[in-house]
Amino acid sequence: GEGDEYKGADAYGVRCTMRLKASDVAQPARSDEVTIGTERWIVIGAEMGEDGLEWIVQANRVTS
Repeated sequence: GEGDEYKGADAYGVRCTMRLKASDVAQPARSDEVTIGTERWIVIGAEMGEDGLEWIVQANRVTS
């Protein structure tokens, strides 16, 4: 999805929630970078899902 617009004065423009398979990703940490296609995302928080099978990751898209 497009995520929510953030009108702050930093380099981020869109926030999203990603659900990543725990078996495919080591523990995500704040400031980790995720690239999807040509878009770069910076992790701002992550927690393990209740079932232990996925990470629920909050990220901001880098817009500059």
